[in-house]
Amino acid sequence: MKHRIFTLLVLIIYFSSGYAQKKTLDDAAYDIWKTIPAIAVSDDGTYISYEAKPYRGDGNLNVYSIKKSENHTLSRGYSPEFSPTSEYLVYKIKTQFDTIRSLKLKKTKADDLPKDSLGILILDKNKTIKISKLNTYKLPKEKSAWIAYTYTFSLPDSLKSKKKEKTFDKSAPKTYHLDIFNPLKDKKFTFSNVSDYEFSRNGKRISFVKLQNDTLLRSTVFTFDTESETLDSLPSVSGLADKLTCDNLGNRFSFIFSEDTVERKVYALYLWEYSTNSAKKIADSTNTEFPKNWTVSPNGAMYFSRDDTKLFFGTAQKPEIIQKDTLTDDEKIKLDLWHWNDDYIQSEQLVNLDKEKKRSYLAVYHCNKQKIVQLGTLLLKDPKTVNKGNGKLLLATNEQPYAKLRTWDVTGYRDVYVIDSESGDSEKILTNFAGSVYLSPNCKSVLYYQKLDSAWYSYYVETKQHKNLTKSIKVSFAEELYDNPELPAAYGFGGWLADEKSVWVYDRYDIWKLDLEGKTAPENITKNGRSAFVQYRYLKLNTEEEYIKSDVNLLKIFDTKSKNAGFVQLLPDKKIKTLIFDNFQYSSVLNAKNSENLVFRKENTENYGDIFVSDTKFSEQTKISNLNPQQADYNWTSAELFKWKLPDGSEEEGLLYKPENFDPTKKYPMIVYFYETHSDELNSHWIPSPSRSVINPTVFASNGYLIFMPNIRYTTGEPGESALKYVLSGTKAVCKYSFVDSTKIGIQGQSWGGYQVAYLVTQTNFFKAAAAGAPVSNMFSAYGGIRWESGMSRAFQYEKTQSRIGATPWDAPELYIKNSPVFNAPNIKTPLLLVHNDKDGAVPWEQSIELYIALRRLEKPVWLLNYNGEPHNLKAESAARKDLSMRLMQFFDTYLKDKPAPVWIQDGIPAIKKGKSYGFEIK
Repeated sequence: MKHRIFTLLVLIIYFSSGYAQKKTLDDAAYDIWKTIPAIAVSDDGTYISYEAKPYRGDGNLNVYSIKKSENHTLSRGYSPEFSPTSEYLVYKIKTQFDTIRSLKLKKTKADDLPKDSLGILILDKNKTIKISKLNTYKLPKEKSAWIAYTYTFSLPDSLKSKKKEKTFDKSAPKTYHLDIFNPLKDKKFTFSNVSDYEFSRNGKRISFVKLQNDTLLRSTVFTFDTESETLDSLPSVSGLADKLTCDNLGNRFSFIFSEDTVERKVYALYLWEYSTNSAKKIADSTNTEFPKNWTVSPNGAMYFSRDDTKLFFGTAQKPEIIQKDTLTDDEKIKLDLWHWNDDYIQSEQLVNLDKEKKRSYLAVYHCNKQKIVQLGTLLLKDPKTVNKGNGKLLLATNEQPYAKLRTWDVTGYRDVYVIDSESGDSEKILTNFAGSVYLSPNCKSVLYYQKLDSAWYSYYVETKQHKNLTKSIKVSFAEELYDNPELPAAYGFGGWLADEKSVWVYDRYDIWKLDLEGKTAPENITKNGRSAFVQYRYLKLNTEEEYIKSDVNLLKIFDTKSKNAGFVQLLPDKKIKTLIFDNFQYSSVLNAKNSENLVFRKENTENYGDIFVSDTKFSEQTKISNLNPQQADYNWTSAELFKWKLPDGSEEEGLLYKPENFDPTKKYPMIVYFYETHSDELNSHWIPSPSRSVINPTVFASNGYLIFMPNIRYTTGEPGESALKYVLSGTKAVCKYSFVDSTKIGIQGQSWGGYQVAYLVTQTNFFKAAAAGAPVSNMFSAYGGIRWESGMSRAFQYEKTQSRIGATPWDAPELYIKNSPVFNAPNIKTPLLLVHNDKDGAVPWEQSIELYIALRRLEKPVWLLNYNGEPHNLKAESAARKDLSMRLMQFFDTYLKDKPAPVWIQDGIPAIKKGKSYGFEIK
């Protein structure tokens, strides 16, 4: 008996010590964790490729054979794409990370760093072909086994001419070598000095431009037939040919051409009918269909409709002739004039200046009728085609009458038009409209959701009749929980049914079928969503399809109570069959074009979002990736739904993260992180990665913290008080657990969350430490500020959106004072870490300076981290991410774990030591 007890004790000690040996996540772990930024599926459904990318270092590309259950790894590969025939994989290859780093240390210019290579993996032979110094590559969309790519070709030094090559037109495009290659037949055709190239959709032909740009600029347009492997060309001409476009069948090719030798060229549009072996000029500055002084634009998109009857292209005003500069730099005046009646404020105009200089206006050439129609205008700037360009009508909007409102109201008011592609005539169908609008593929009807009354309407083009389709339905089609002081948007549009007599739209939970004529009563086709608190949404697997199928449809399902998710089938008899439903979050659902195979990712707190494959019934799931097996070696985290009662008796939710080695007999420090709502993210997976702005719950839990993320609901005019009510009541409810150390609670947030952190510490001393990223501290000055990234005024945020004041500073100054942390700075007793970068384009970093200066004046503990040149959130590849992560950990460790404060917290970092000392060390 004693022997058995001894053995049991040994086993307990053994397993306990083994568990305790799990590593804590730290800086070193960041580099080894991988993500999946790209997934590709072959059209026949037999192969899947995905990229495994580490935070730092060399990644790889994986190619998985579903039939053989085998995986092939391609070193440093990324951006996978299968050929239309599913016979080979195309991908890019990065140069070794260490090589690039070594060259950067030697101050090598970016243009001189090694370029990516192209990889081609022939799947059945497992044979790889590599092409170095890649510029671009292109594959046809259908049928063909050919690929084309351009690359830089360099002669050996011994063969290079010592004479400097002449360049006649320095504004002309760069040229490269072009290979037109069939990897399966190992046939290759190489051409030099190619500036542009394009496949027809079916891959039957590829057109390209060769440039001669030495003593003169000359262009030759070629077409290569991939079936006969023959080459045709137009005569070589003096000037620049550019923007090649092929129709879908390879029978027509268009391009723009200019004889001008100046930088700002005037272009004409040409169409080459392959059967005629000649190109015809179809548009230039003399066309009467264009407004006066307009011509073909080199900046507009150019494409054929899917049925090849229309060629869409861009037009714009002729470029102005550049006058000779007669002033020295010190004689020039640089002035921005802010006029009170401008449509858009000057800062927004300047941000969009380059875009506006390149703006083009859509026009169409009807190929069979040989007719040009101007579609876009100065007011109807961006008409949208439907049905892949096949539709007779286009949908367009005019925002200009309401543009000035945008400074303080981003509801998005506009007038809506339909444009006839054959005549160019436009008809206004909606005035002062706010909402969403859709033109049917056959162009007979328009569906729109109007924010003003939260209703769905139909409009028939022929009869010009509007019908309210949802007035008889008692449920709301507007976002029910939307708490901004503006009109809520719709839950969404599911799609058109094939007869175009009905559509699917969403309420909060269910899918509704609406009869566009309003003759048949609206039908709730999912029936039980609202009663079961379950959300149904249509899953569109084929992006090419214009219509929802009439037979079996796959729907996404999400339980708003349990947070479980999955998929169901909507059967022809309108019954719903559950396929899979569990405590995972599903994403990246892909369907092979010519197969029933589904590829998807599933994740929850404990499981990374690896890739699975199954049939469309989810009868058997096969896991094909295991990206981060090292997770088993680390102390991880778990997440649970936490509910509590607010002072008014209502119930709310949040998330509580615990360490994997959680011991309920111990007391843990806790960090409360918040933004708006989080509970629906119960099954989200947080990989260990350095912070761009917020704490990582997985990393902090691994380091012995609890993390609480409460939901917050807002009352207009009281954003700060709303945050206080939810955050404080939720935190105190969690603190009733004996394992929470209520004397060691910190808070952290970024942007809107950062503002709320700053506000909370002016209202309560409950929290031991606080970190606020990019907070607004003074709503008066912030109201009059600029979002420099977009150039927009910040006023709209306070009157209509997230800041939720719902009034101007002169109408309700008391609300701006009450909700501004800086005016209550004397109340702050909590040590406050501010993080605000000087290139923040969303919240001016002066907002943190205001609060910092106030607290410094009041002799209160405050720090401000400014990562020079960084935006609102640190850039994805920024080295500053690890720095911020370490400082956040050290800050909370100092105040919540009573660890010794590092030098930067105690003494700061003097400017004279900038870049030399980082202050992480302990004295």
